[in-house]
Amino acid sequence: MSLAWLGIKGLLARRRPDQPELAQAPTTAGAARDGFLVVFFNPKIAVFFLALFSQVVGLDTTMAAKLGYAVTAMVIDAGWYFSVAWLLSIPFFMDRLKSRAVWLERLFGAVLLGLVGRMVLAMLD
Repeated sequence: MSLAWLGIKGLLARRRPDQPELAQAPTTAGAARDGFLVVFFNPKIAVFFLALFSQVVGLDTTMAAKLGYAVTAMVIDAGWYFSVAWLLSIPFFMDRLKSRAVWLERLFGAVLLGLVGRMVLAMLD
């Protein structure tokens, strides 16, 4: 039900001229600390990698292979976070994102409602 509510809220998004500006950007060290803590204490990440690695790591898997799997996952994860942080630090990109924020909210609201509809249809089958 909350997914449907989020979808409806997204579809009804309106541009607000009185919307406050974003808070001042944190320092590099503060941003790195906050990012690390979010990733380190996020239980979804641990569950995801546990489910992923349980398919390929067994009792007979060598330590080198286990280390390779872990390093690969770390590089992909870090690459994703660095890419997002880099994109969001570019003023041109942020200005374009802000100018289209309402339409993006509406688009993702429609996507969420589509997912809700699909789940409802799946439950009816």
